[in-house]
Amino acid sequence: MRSTIQRQVQAKEWIDIEPRRTATILNVIYRGWEVAWKRDRVQKGTHENELNECLRRGMQEVSKNAANTLPKMIVLEGTQTCSAPDVRTPDGLTDIPICFPNLYESTRNLASIHAIIECKRINGAARTWCRRYVLEGIDRFKSGKYGRRHYYGFMAAYLDSGDANAAVGGINKFLDEQQREDEQLGPGTVSDAEWVRRSQHRRESGDKPIEIHHVFLSFG
Repeated sequence: MRSTIQRQVQAKEWIDIEPRRTATILNVIYRGWEVAWKRDRVQKGTHENELNECLRRGMQEVSKNAANTLPKMIVLEGTQTCSAPDVRTPDGLTDIPICFPNLYESTRNLASIHAIIECKRINGAARTWCRRYVLEGIDRFKSGKYGRRHYYGFMAAYLDSGDANAAVGGINKFLDEQQREDEQLGPGTVSDAEWVRRSQHRRESGDKPIEIHHVFLSFG
């Protein structure tokens, strides 16, 4: 029977952060954004990298202030990753990686990154932006570039226009066009908040599918 956080596969362990920690990440993303978007430089059209940095700082503030009420987590700086054990040169740079210290302390041999948040701007149901969200976001988890040994991945969408429903509609329409109907975004499983969605995707490696939790963030 698989333990809480590990299963041996290809000489590397799978990382399962469980629903409680998944809910914590979603909560900290949303609350961190509430801190971030109030800053003058955070507005529609702001460069994605700058939004990521502001979101990271907001998440760090929230997780620090809530240390006694949330499972302890550390919001790390952007981290280079290798998608496979035999890759020697980093082939990816994560937007916002997450570490849960007690998971590392309980195993000593798990990677320090327990979850990865990929961030993308999106403009309502506009196809160009929805296409990018899928091909440069979701598909990085499918390919194993991010979260190769993670059961769960996370995405944060900055809404330049429209709301979560409009963005989800556009993303799902693009997935339909690609004959990927079984990968559509649906209701969240660990949160029923209107800004949360969930999807599941087959990995290109043939390993266990990855479950992605999506958070849609508006400007005010």
